[in-house]
Amino acid sequence: MSAERLLDPRERQRLEEAIGEALLSVEGLKRALLKALEALAALEAEDRALGALYASLPREGHRLLGEILQEIRPRLEALCGPLREVLHEGE
Repeated sequence: MSAERLLDPRERQRLEEAIGEALLSVEGLKRALLKALEALAALEAEDRALGALYASLPREGHRLLGEILQEIRPRLEALCGPLREVLHEGE
């Protein structure tokens, strides 16, 4: 975002709104990312307990982690889009 655009109160308001919405999204996304880390840690612990031979077999934890990651991806994309649009508009 150019410095000239920041002189315009309407542009600053748009930026403030975009940042506010992003912060709300980030809070929910942070919870989902922490959930993914927990699932990954559980898989790692399970792998150590099962040993190398069985660790590579698909398990419920793999499916759960995959679902969490599928949920996170569109949320990340949705978070970045509006901010990118406001910041790069008019360049």
